Amino acid sequence: MNTSDVIVILIAVYGAALSTILGIREFTKDRRHIKVILEHHLFSNVICLRIVNTGHRPVSISNVSFSCKLLVSKNPRKFIESPVPAASVFDSSSSPDFPLLFDDGQMQTFQLSEVLSEDIINSGWRVRLTVTDGDGNNYHKFEKRIFNEKWGWELKDK
Repeated sequence: MNTSDVIVILIAVYGAALSTILGIREFTKDRRHIKVILEHHLFSNVICLRIVNTGHRPVSISNVSFSCKLLVSKNPRKFIESPVPAASVFDSSSSPDFPLLFDDGQMQTFQLSEVLSEDIINSGWRVRLTVTDGDGNNYHKFEKRIFNEKWGWELKDK
């Protein structure tokens, strides 16, 4: 194998890798993407739900549901899921009218009810959150943040 054969192989591998990366990027670009964040506001001691459209297409949110995981015994591994009634999820002042339409980069924040906020905090954030979009896709992953209203800083909690 001489030098020109090695150069041709390297160019071919580079071209194949580049076309694969661009193909994956093109395939995922038109998908709908949302980011779900639960923020614990320290001084008011409430939790807010923030939904952000991080994709390039409009997203319609048709439902948000919660279920808290409650301990059955002193064993931390044994717990049951208790669904939260839909009327008890959001605070009456920030209750959304579904469906919600999010354009590119649009974000909305909703305050959860005081009872649900307290249950989430007391359960150690053992909560199952489901955000359903207009196509029926369910989003369960969320990011947990702590927000200090007095000083204006935000921490990602792991």
